[in-house]
Amino acid sequence: MKYLKEYNEFVLVLESIALSKKMFLQTNKLSDIEFDKLLDIDPSPTKKYLEKICKYFVDEHKSNKVIDVIRDKITTFDSMINRKLITGSDVDINKYKTLKDIEAAIQKHSGYQMDDVELNFVKKGQAEVIRNDDKFFIVVPDNYEASCAFGDNTSWCTARKDDRRFWNSYYAKFIKIYYCVDLSKAKSNDMYKFAVAVYPDGKKECFDSSDDKITIGDIEKLGLKEELFKSEDINLENQIKRWFKDGYTIDENGFYSTDGDVIIKEFKGDRLPIKFKYVGGVFGCDNNKLISLEGCPEIVGLSFNCSSNKLTSLNGSPKKVGYSFDCYGNKLTSLEFSPGTVGGDFNCYGNILTSLEGGPKTVGGDFDCSYNSLTSLEGGPKTVGGDFDCSNNKLTSLNGSTEIIGHSFNCSSNKLKTLEGGPKKVGKNYNCMSNKLKSLKGSPKRIDGDDGTGYFGDAKFDCSFNELTSLKDSPEVIDGDFNCNYNNLTSLESSLKIITGLFSYDNNDNLPKDAKIPKHTIRA
Repeated sequence: MKYLKEYNEFVLVLESIALSKKMFLQTNKLSDIEFDKLLDIDPSPTKKYLEKICKYFVDEHKSNKVIDVIRDKITTFDSMINRKLITGSDVDINKYKTLKDIEAAIQKHSGYQMDDVELNFVKKGQAEVIRNDDKFFIVVPDNYEASCAFGDNTSWCTARKDDRRFWNSYYAKFIKIYYCVDLSKAKSNDMYKFAVAVYPDGKKECFDSSDDKITIGDIEKLGLKEELFKSEDINLENQIKRWFKDGYTIDENGFYSTDGDVIIKEFKGDRLPIKFKYVGGVFGCDNNKLISLEGCPEIVGLSFNCSSNKLTSLNGSPKKVGYSFDCYGNKLTSLEFSPGTVGGDFNCYGNILTSLEGGPKTVGGDFDCSYNSLTSLEGGPKTVGGDFDCSNNKLTSLNGSTEIIGHSFNCSSNKLKTLEGGPKKVGKNYNCMSNKLKSLKGSPKRIDGDDGTGYFGDAKFDCSFNELTSLKDSPEVIDGDFNCNYNNLTSLESSLKIITGLFSYDNNDNLPKDAKIPKHTIRA
């Protein structure tokens, strides 16, 4: 039955061809040879375009050149229908009276049809279209927003909405990303969209729409040559363009200034290639290989970040910073050349500091000098509005400590035998665990949890993991918890008068079982 159906269909096609031939020959519009040539042009198995092909040939004055044009237009038209690029009523060849009408339909449906958002990125120069025809659409986005638009309906990390970290990382490293659309494949296919990331050294990484790795060979099989995907031309001008997001000015001495942000990421040099004078926003040169801050702006309106470099000195750092100052993760041995006042946080942890001399005297936010080689807090800030963290150093004394700390104080994991010289008032927690304390002498009288937020009762005084035999000289008031686990306590007698939270003293092996809990306390 199948073969009979196919035979009948074949007969109908032949009859249709014979009818068309008879019609055109009878009117002396075509010769046998011309008709046979036109018959050969029709790419459809049922020769459904034949009558229109013959008409186009006659209307265009019957030249051999016209035959080639018709062949090209009809073949493209039929191919686009088969690939579902032309759909609906537009597939009906009879609605196109002339070859120009066919050409207009092809142009209408050819290439990738950008929406208004995507088109706007192209018009603004925030995305560069590399190719757009009936086979491929290739674009290179130049900012995160454009990346999200053209990377829609994929799992690419560089096109994640509300998470620009990956795009920023690629962009900062001058990795050029090509977003490609294969117009010949259905949208359900993983290769409908694919991306090619080209590193400055020419290395290429390729991903399908599911963000699974593919090879450049897989892409070449689609008909695209590897030479199409070129690395970005890296020069100083290109780098400056990326660093300044809000424009810049250059004074007569060649110093750069901007009211916006300057972000210098993954810079290969060990020194800044240009000199800055003023940056009104954030200045970030972190995570590079800088050995010097020469060329940094004198004034930074918001935060300054030179962390995770190879700096041994802060010489060249800003004289004035409006908010935070980050220099952690370097090889600093001194804080000399720091600004005297920092409105936000000052983070210098993870260096090899042996002294706080030369550091800021006023810190509006947190001061973090943990994970250094400090033996003293002399020379440190006089005022700290947030946390003061000097944990994981080699401190044997708290002399020189800030007297009043706005939030919490952390001196854990040092070599302290006493708390004398430490802060007299903290706004929140006091953490002195993991030292060699034999006495709590020097601890604040009150740990009242008043950090300025209006919330009380959730502070903590933690002296666990020390060598305490007595809790004398403890704080008198703790508006929160008191932890003294893992010590050598022989008694629970203390200076404590009021505690609102839990009193914990586990793992004190020398403590009598009938040891009395201080009044006004709650056992953990």
